[in-house]
Amino acid sequence: DFITTVIASFSGVIILVNISKWLAGIKYVSSILAACSRSSFYILAFSLLLGNDIIYPLIVRFLPLNILSEVLCFVAVIGACIFLHKAVLRTKYLKYLMLPAKSFVAQHMSAGMSR
Repeated sequence: DFITTVIASFSGVIILVNISKWLAGIKYVSSILAACSRSSFYILAFSLLLGNDIIYPLIVRFLPLNILSEVLCFVAVIGACIFLHKAVLRTKYLKYLMLPAKSFVAQHMSAGMSR
């Protein structure tokens, strides 16, 4: 029983790694994953606020509650977080309020190294 569970676990990990490598090779999926990576701070910080208080009530009001509306809600929340990240980066003064402090240290360090 234990041996079959270990074999199934390792097989699942190998299958998941191979599927991930295959998905990362697709151009559009790779660009979406890169955008999610760049805006991961915003996804972590604002997904609950945007999802529970804004997007989910709107989707539930207009669509029946099923798996498709849940997936739509998830995609909308991730998209809203990516949009928020891009909007903050383009706004001069809002950028200083809503970016993590380590990004300013990294920008300062890279600016000091280029002099």
